[in-house]
Amino acid sequence: DAQELARVVVLDFGEENGVSRSPEVRAALLRAAWLRDPHAPATRDMARLAAADPDGAVRFIGLAMLRPAA
Repeated sequence: DAQELARVVVLDFGEENGVSRSPEVRAALLRAAWLRDPHAPATRDMARLAAADPDGAVRFIGLAMLRPAA
């Protein structure tokens, strides 16, 4: 569920060929949570964590999730 996804957004997912897999996995988790329930408190928590992520793409997704709907 969304609360379980929120817990894993801060985990390190290792490396593949010397490149961190974490940003790619975090981005996929964020999109999955958003599609499942964009208004769930856990989804909003994930977005707040992502908005402070060191990876720019993950940070962008987090900020976009927190933006009010137009």
